[in-house]
Amino acid sequence: VLQGFKENKLTLDGPDFDYSSNVVGITAVRMMMLGCRPSDHAVAQRDISTAFLQSHPFPEDAPPRYVRLKDPVTGVMRFFRQLGPIYGSNSAPKYWEETLHPWLTSIGFVQGKNEPCLFRHPELNVTLATYVDDLLALGPRANVANVMDMVAERFKCKDTVWLGEGQPLDHLGMCFFETKTHTCLSMSNYIDIMVKKLDVDVTSGSMPVLPFT
Repeated sequence: VLQGFKENKLTLDGPDFDYSSNVVGITAVRMMMLGCRPSDHAVAQRDISTAFLQSHPFPEDAPPRYVRLKDPVTGVMRFFRQLGPIYGSNSAPKYWEETLHPWLTSIGFVQGKNEPCLFRHPELNVTLATYVDDLLALGPRANVANVMDMVAERFKCKDTVWLGEGQPLDHLGMCFFETKTHTCLSMSNYIDIMVKKLDVDVTSGSMPVLPFT
């Protein structure tokens, strides 16, 4: 992982580089998951492994970049040529978005205008949302499986996870689960984390007094 706070961004990326990258909004995810859907439609999630390392390499005519690493065995400082984005670099999220999103449009997806991380494949009837390396797809089960297979052919991925009765789906900290008639959303994971962070005593019902800032 690169120590991005040490980067000379002006030298590396130029004065006009836009570091802003997009992630799908929580509202869009909830609409996808909790809206009415036909009985033959399914929801699946797939995580692209070490996504930033799978971004397009830097152009051949780009100024060379180097990273240094202290050898943990010998203690000698070693230098390496950096050929592409790596974690920690300020520009890595943007380079990854510029790798993933054009590829999705190349296989037939249409990118949203007001929600650039929401894609629609008109022929396959599949909606897909991206949150960095987390993909969420909704549509006819066979078509969703086809999309996930295409993603796995292009990128190294973890296994596809399907939402179903008895098979809850943890997506972006939200736990979705299904009954025979409903799709439900639980924020139990988020609540558990906040209980620990805020030091809430759930056994007595007391809560800490938080100072105003």
